[in-house]
Amino acid sequence: PKAVTGDPRITIHRLDPATLRLRGGFKGATYAAAGLFDAARLSFRLWRILRTLPQPDLVLVQNPPHFPTILVAWRSLHRRGVRFVIDWHNLGYTVLRTRLGRWHPAVRLARWFERRDARRVNANLCVSRGLAAFLESRFDVDSARVLYDRPASVFTPMDRSERERASAFTARLPVSSSVRRAGRKTKTSISPSTPSRGSRNAFADGKRRAAGGFRISSSS
Repeated sequence: PKAVTGDPRITIHRLDPATLRLRGGFKGATYAAAGLFDAARLSFRLWRILRTLPQPDLVLVQNPPHFPTILVAWRSLHRRGVRFVIDWHNLGYTVLRTRLGRWHPAVRLARWFERRDARRVNANLCVSRGLAAFLESRFDVDSARVLYDRPASVFTPMDRSERERASAFTARLPVSSSVRRAGRKTKTSISPSTPSRGSRNAFADGKRRAAGGFRISSSS
């Protein structure tokens, strides 16, 4: 963003991508080995930059991605008295679980790393109350501070008449989805006006915080 790149108080140190060019053709154990190799190369590059920079007072790390950023930064700076804060936007292990499955060893290891680091850093920031409650109940975090995401400037609040028209329109449009189970294809319809199980998920709290809704405005 221009607000970041144009700020004279901010200095950007870029890390070149560490992805292997042929990784797209790897499968199974070979793909996992390539991923570990990429992580090792990225870890070395990050470690080298951290060792050359002046010692900071605080390190703010966005999660995800979690590994290997936290591990390398912690090993490099924690012993020098640097404080650490994790900015939680999601849970990395749940993102990985969508690709590998719930009980995959890599998913369980990722969850262990996230839980451990959440408990030992100096502070945890979250984008929703639901995520903060999860960290406190599942990761045993003492207290997680909620800082909501700020919408982009192109989004502006809708007035009452616009909200009413939008609600009336979406209420008449059921959402249909096809689900394949046990070799059979079934069709499920969910009305937007009726809260579904997913809408009650704790992580939706942050998405629903702007209950008044937003519309996109144009400056042209």
